[in-house]
Amino acid sequence: MDSSVPSPRRKHARVTLRDDLILVEAISYSGYLGVSNGPVSWLAASISSFELGRAVSEAMNASRGLPLDFELHSKQFESEVFSGTAFKGWSNFQRKAHCISVTQEQGQIAFTPTHNQVSKRKGLLYVPEKAIRRAITSDPEEIGRLVRDVLALCE
Repeated sequence: MDSSVPSPRRKHARVTLRDDLILVEAISYSGYLGVSNGPVSWLAASISSFELGRAVSEAMNASRGLPLDFELHSKQFESEVFSGTAFKGWSNFQRKAHCISVTQEQGQIAFTPTHNQVSKRKGLLYVPEKAIRRAITSDPEEIGRLVRDVLALCE
């Protein structure tokens, strides 16, 4: 199997920091296509590393296969995620955000930062050479600290 295609055994989460908010999402893949599928957690940026790590672990454990109607699901989910916020949608939220991918597979967990090119219409570009990899841990405090460390590497 091509190692660049996410396998069903991988667990994925995305963590996005914007201003004083952190959005933690479960991400599911089908081939190269990834979609946020819940649960999502809106957290204060000042949350403890333990609570942040717990939310990321819960999101990774919830990642699953894509729904059959991806387009419909995507639009409905985006509407639900941003209702009650000042953001109009993903691109509005991500415009000034720092975002990382957290992936767990085969005994390790990888925290991968992004380079934000949303304002240039290029999206969030992952920077795998800056990823931090560790043996899988169930310690939420350590996961939360690593998430914060890698968010600091985002451009």
